Amino acid sequence: MKNTKPELNVSHSTIALAEIVAQNLRVKFIGTGKELHKVSSVERHKKRFDNVQDIKKEVSGTGCIRITAVNVQSTRKESGYTVGSVKFVAFIMTNDQYGQNRDQRAELIAGQLGVALTTAAFNLSLGKMSHKAISSASWQNLTTHALDDIGVAMWAVEWSHECRLNVPLELNLLDDFLTCELTALQAEGAPQLEAEIALPQE
Repeated sequence: MKNTKPELNVSHSTIALAEIVAQNLRVKFIGTGKELHKVSSVERHKKRFDNVQDIKKEVSGTGCIRITAVNVQSTRKESGYTVGSVKFVAFIMTNDQYGQNRDQRAELIAGQLGVALTTAAFNLSLGKMSHKAISSASWQNLTTHALDDIGVAMWAVEWSHECRLNVPLELNLLDDFLTCELTALQAEGAPQLEAEIALPQE
């Protein structure tokens, strides 16, 4: 008998949401040529960074962006969905691969990323998982002397996004559909046909 490990289903979780965010930001922020506003990788990250060594091992190539879901607040049922406000952080880390301009590059990328989040295109890219478009984002410089010593600049972009946490729709949570109204168009001069139909109840 073959021994198989159970598969972890993350399809309707903050894990899946962070993966989708990273996937969509890759299109805009991964570059292979000499594009100073781009990095080598954009990935979901499982945690915040505890120390300099944590950061150093992430930064390769021309730098990276790491996306993490920090928390979920204000969860509720709405229109058959479980909706929650998910707080995300994108950590932008750059090095001197393009010369001694890591500070400017990190700041530039953070600004562009923060602006991109509030566009209609980004909201549409998340499909049904987005419940409401992102209205605001903030970004700040996290670079310290310790990061300077290892040749890394770091910024963080933070935002909250109201997301659907249980796609597809939970039909059993919808309001009961008790009646429907019918209006039928008739031939010219004929009376309009109208009816209210009561649906059978259990």
